[in-house]
Amino acid sequence: MSARLVSEGTLASPSTTLVTLVNRDVQILVTIEQALMGQIREGSPAVLTVSSYPGEQFPAVVTVVAPAADRRTRTFQATVVPENPEGKLKDGMYA
Repeated sequence: MSARLVSEGTLASPSTTLVTLVNRDVQILVTIEQALMGQIREGSPAVLTVSSYPGEQFPAVVTVVAPAADRRTRTFQATVVPENPEGKLKDGMYA
């Protein structure tokens, strides 16, 4: 839970948001140059680093690779899912 939006005892309607929940599952969207596409497939291993944890590496796996390139940039988007058992990686961090 990242935020409690009402206090105990507050009268709330069915449409009132009470709390904001956060999921520990993190997905990273990455951009891949077309020259590297022959090396990247679903299931490929990856390693992530974040400035919040210098020197620490987070093993990950590529779970989705876009079937077509972005027409403007000629790059492909992929989704990478890191191992995050301790919940160190948070939504919104830069990897």
